[in-house]
This record gives sequence, C-alpha cells and structure tokens, in this order.
Amino acid sequence: MIINTQRGIVLAKHVKLANNPFTRMKGLMGVKRLESQEALFIYPCQQIHTFFMRFPIDCLFIDYNYIVIKALRNIQPWKVSEKVPNAWGVIELSSGIIEHTNTQVNDVLTME
Repeated sequence: MIINTQRGIVLAKHVKLANNPFTRMKGLMGVKRLESQEALFIYPCQQIHTFFMRFPIDCLFIDYNYIVIKALRNIQPWKVSEKVPNAWGVIELSSGIIEHTNTQVNDVLTME
C-alpha cells in the first residue's frame, strides 16, 4: 500500500515492485489497464517510457526518503519522460490519481 502522509490518503492498495533489470524494462508493457488502486513501483529509476502501453499513467518520482520530487500527469502511450536526476524511484499510477488525491511535490509517501 502507498499512502500520502501529507494528505492522509491512500494512493494505491495493490503495489507491484519492479526492481531488477527485466521487471524495470518491462514495466507495464502488456498490461491491459491499471486499476485506480494499483501501482507499479520501479527502483532505481530516473526516467520512464510508455512504449507498447495501452493507456496513460501518472508518475511520482521520489527520492530515498519517499519524498515526491516530480509529479507527471497523464503521460500518454509512446512517450519518454524527462530525466529526474535526483530520483531514486518512480511510482506509476492510474491516470488521474495525482489530481484526485491532490498529491504534490514535497509530499511524503509511505509504503506498508
């Protein structure tokens, strides 16, 4: 589970990890959709792509302390994000979650 402690709201109840070269490269490719309470946590990661994906996503780049350092909304398929040099990882969420939860840069996240 991923919780935005600043806002007291759950961002995702079901989180998959991508922390080896294969799972990081695969990401959400081949997934038909990402439900509103699902997320993919990729680490280490400073940049993502949405090649071969079928749906847009929101992304939260975080540092080692799980502080949001960059929030990207509604990234469409076949795009490459900007590189976020200070990022340790990225949380990929269903498009619209950032806006719905009012998650912002400097918010602190926790994982349970």
